[in-house]
Amino acid sequence: MKIKKTKIISTIGPSSNSPNIISSLIKQGMDVSRLNMAHIHREKDIKSIIDIIRSEAKKADRNIAIMMDISGPKIRVNFKNKGNSKLSIIKNHTYNMGYDNTNDIPINLEIEFKGKNNQKALVKIDDGKISFKILSINNNNLKLKALNSGTVNANKGINFPHVDLAIPAITKKDREDIKLGLKYKVDWFSLSFVRSSKDINPIINIFKKENLFIPIIAKIEKPEAIDNLEEIINKFDGILIARGDLGVEESLAKVPVLQKKIIDSCTRVKKPVIVATQILESMIENSTPTRAEVNDVANAVYDGVDAVMLSGETAVGQYPIEAVSIMA
Repeated sequence: MKIKKTKIISTIGPSSNSPNIISSLIKQGMDVSRLNMAHIHREKDIKSIIDIIRSEAKKADRNIAIMMDISGPKIRVNFKNKGNSKLSIIKNHTYNMGYDNTNDIPINLEIEFKGKNNQKALVKIDDGKISFKILSINNNNLKLKALNSGTVNANKGINFPHVDLAIPAITKKDREDIKLGLKYKVDWFSLSFVRSSKDINPIINIFKKENLFIPIIAKIEKPEAIDNLEEIINKFDGILIARGDLGVEESLAKVPVLQKKIIDSCTRVKKPVIVATQILESMIENSTPTRAEVNDVANAVYDGVDAVMLSGETAVGQYPIEAVSIMA
């Protein structure tokens, strides 16, 4: 039997969470199923997906690992109590942002903005589609100047490049998700928005209480993680290069360089490393990828990564089976 050294991770979502699709993904070459806990909120949904994966893997006589992706303290736009679902932004106009609903742009987490305002400090919403310069910080509320026009929609993610934030490594939801992961015996955890090696400690404390231990992958998507890369690699059981948020937090030109650096660092100490985000992005809507995407996958394989990961392609895309087939 031919052994595929670089494994394929597929995110399970609305496009793929049925027995027949998961069966096809396994047959086409999926090695690991990813559960994105940012979009799963009920225990019965977690159990249902895990039961389907294990049942179909058994039928196919395959060992399919399950990776539970812990969402971490993702900061999002929260219009829930304002009665609106979007806000039109006009370039050069000023806006207020903070946890209090009196702000123009309320956020979902009460966070502390530490230190003085950095001149490079920015706020980026929806993967950087809308950007703001921070004019001032007062009582954990930000005064912002819009750098471009657009629409801020509810629940979109927010990034704070060059802003020092005091936020916990894991949230209350994360703690419950980790306990469920232990209950249903997932094979891996991955933790979002890791900033230092200490971010693993709250998870280890949960493991100790439950007397169970599961390997933990650190997702590298923050500048602080790059600063603390070596110690994170040493402390965690694997590394995932999350190029989406990393490309928003850092300049786009740095991302390829950082990808090579992280892969080399992991290879040197024999830690598993995964490349993720926009791997076959165009296949969310198209049945074939672009030539550039094919080259991206091939280069990751040639660089010796342990796995490449599909996100929206298999979670919400129109061609989940074709995406795995082409990647294989």
